[in-house]
Order: sequence, then C-alpha cells, then structure tokens
Amino acid sequence: MPKSILITIQSKLTDFSSTEVRIAQFILDNPTEIPHLNTAELAEKTGTSPSSVVRFARKIGLKGYTELQMELTRVESIDERLYDEINPKDNTTTLKQKLALRINHSITTTSESLSNKALDQVVTAIESASHVIVYGLGASGLVAQDFVQKFGRVGKATHFITDTHQVAVEIENQLPKPLFFVISHSGETKEAITLAKIARDRGLKVVTLTSNATSQLYALGDYQVLTTGNLNEKALRAASTTSLICQLYAVDLLYYRYVQKKYSFNAKKIQESYRVVQENF
Repeated sequence: MPKSILITIQSKLTDFSSTEVRIAQFILDNPTEIPHLNTAELAEKTGTSPSSVVRFARKIGLKGYTELQMELTRVESIDERLYDEINPKDNTTTLKQKLALRINHSITTTSESLSNKALDQVVTAIESASHVIVYGLGASGLVAQDFVQKFGRVGKATHFITDTHQVAVEIENQLPKPLFFVISHSGETKEAITLAKIARDRGLKVVTLTSNATSQLYALGDYQVLTTGNLNEKALRAASTTSLICQLYAVDLLYYRYVQKKYSFNAKKIQESYRVVQENF
C-alpha cells in the first residue's frame, strides 16, 4: 500500500456505503488525528461502530485498523493540500506536485493489483490469435492506438477501427476469428459492451481492459486486465489523466511480456522496424 492512502480512500468514495462515507470523510478531514484514536473513539466521532471501522479498513485493502493507523502515520509529514482536488488558487508548482502524486499512486496501485497470471493469459491469447481487433472510445481510443503501434512493431496483426458499425462487421465476418481487445475505463460504455456481446455471440475470445471490476464489460471478458482509477465522473478530478496513464501502463506490461517470451525473434523485428523508418523517412 503506497503512502498516498488518502488518495486511495478518496478514490473509493463512490463505492462506500453511507456509514463508510462518514468514516472516510472524517479520515480525509483529520488524517493526523487517526493514529491517536482507537476504534471505539473513531466510531464515536463518526457515529458508527468499532466493527464498522474495522470493516472499512479491510475494504480499502488493509488487514485492519492498526494498519490504517500505520499508513496514516506515514503520510503525516506530507502537505495535506496535495490530496485535495484541482483548485483554481493552486500555483503551477502545486499542480505539478498534485499530479505527480496522483500518477505515482495510480501506477503503484495498478501494478499491485494486476494479476501476473491474468497478464500471462492475455499475452498467450494475443500470441495464439491470427490477429487482434482493438476497440476503445474517446481517451480509451488513444490506448487502442498505442496497442496497435506497439504490437505492430513486432509483426503482430492488429486493427483499430473507430467506426463502431465497421467493428461489428469485422467481428462478424473475419476468418479466422480474431481476438477482440476492448478498452473502457468505466466498463460501462454502451458501444464497448455491445461490441463485446457481439464478439462473444460469434465465438470470439474477448479481452477487457477496465478499472471497474463490477462493470458489465468486465464480466464479458474471457480475460480481464484490471487497472485502478477514480470512477466518480461528477467531480472535477485528475482521474481522466491518471486512468489513461494506468491503461497505457497496462498495455506496456503486456507488450514487454510479449516481447520477452520470444525475445530474440521480437528484438529482431523491432530492429527491422526501426531500420525501415530510419532509411526511408
């Protein structure tokens, strides 16, 4: 668990029950006070119960309340303003510090949560597929383009199509059947869900890259790559930036693992790709 435990709590606010929100908000407002309170004292201050306090600590990935106190002791020396959202009064230095903190937190938590087994399963699926259709809408489309650019350098046939109808046609008609790799931060993008359903109905294997393990899209994946990120779209947050970085990080991991498994062959492909660009452009 990274030092930025306050960001972890903040990013999960929309997932908490009303009781958990009271505990979370008190911690966010009074982080330096928590190491000096026992469960009963925190429960009294938040109008909850000691058992609720313990369950809250476990819900955010800790073993118990004692570990929560330890984590908050570690962040006591950090300027609490860095955990706030974007503020119009922030100067450029503060903005840099806030964004750096959030990006580091997001990548660290994504790295910790990504299953090695799941990553290897996805790499194997990419290896065995005749070709890969990649889809993402909006910012996720940038990640899809990055996927195509990277895997294209090692000779993997990949296609990124922005026209949703055309993607459906490709899924329907392509033989042999491709692997469908679909990206959505929320996991609730209508187009992504619809295309994943079509792909499954047509017998294609589906890889889902999302930060929402309870989403419709996540459930549709034969293989899932789960990143982290804030899903509260109603607040003005850096989440759109950090979620994009987490997705790009996940694609990088898949690419490096893919290259590593057949290193000599893929290294030669990368060198050839570099040479043809250098010689002709």
